[in-house]
Amino acid sequence: MLLGVYPKPLSSGLVNNYASYVPIEYKNTNTWDIRIDENINEKNTLFGVFDRSLYAVVVPSKLPGVAVGETGGRNDSLPAYAWAVDYTRIFTPTLTNDMHVGMVHSDKLQLPFYGNKFGIPAQFGIQGVQQVANNGGLPSITVSGLTHLGVGNYTPTLQYVWSIEGVDTVTKVYRNHTFKTGFQIDDLEGDISQPPHPMNWQRLK
Repeated sequence: MLLGVYPKPLSSGLVNNYASYVPIEYKNTNTWDIRIDENINEKNTLFGVFDRSLYAVVVPSKLPGVAVGETGGRNDSLPAYAWAVDYTRIFTPTLTNDMHVGMVHSDKLQLPFYGNKFGIPAQFGIQGVQQVANNGGLPSITVSGLTHLGVGNYTPTLQYVWSIEGVDTVTKVYRNHTFKTGFQIDDLEGDISQPPHPMNWQRLK
C-alpha cells in the first residue's frame, strides 16, 4: 500500500524519473525595533531597546498528491524577542555608576503537518503504532531506492530558550588611577522537547 503513495514515473530509468513536482518552501520574516535614548539631565542618562522577530517557514512535503501531509512536510516557527535597559548616574566628575539589565527569549517550534492526526499508519496496513500529541502522521520509513517517507529527523521539536543578565558597575577615578567594581548575574535556561517517532523503519525492501 505504501508504494501507492509514490507517483508514476514520467521518464525512463530507476531514479530521477518524476520531475513535474517542484516543492516550494515559503518563508516569512517580520522584524522591528524600538529604541529610546534619554538624557534626563547632566547627571542621569537612560537607554532602552526592544527587538522583535517572527520567522516562519513552510517546508513542503517530498511527494505530491493526496498523501502530501502523510509523507513529510512541516511548519517551522522561530519567534524571538530581546530587550535591554541601561541607566548611568554621575555622582561626581570622578564617580559614576552604570546599571544594565537585559533579556533574550527565543523559541523553535518544528511541527509536522499531520502531527496531531492519528490513525494514518493503519490506513497503510501498519498496525499497533502508538502515537501522542505532535508525533502523528506517517512514521519515518525508508524504502530502498525511493524517496523517504514520513517526518524527518528532529521533527517534532519544541524548544524554548531564554536568558537574563544584570550588571552594575561603579567607576572611581583617583588621581592617575581608575578603580572599577561591581557585579554581574546571568541566568540561562532552556526547555527542549522532541516527542519520539511512533516507529522508525530503517529499510523496507
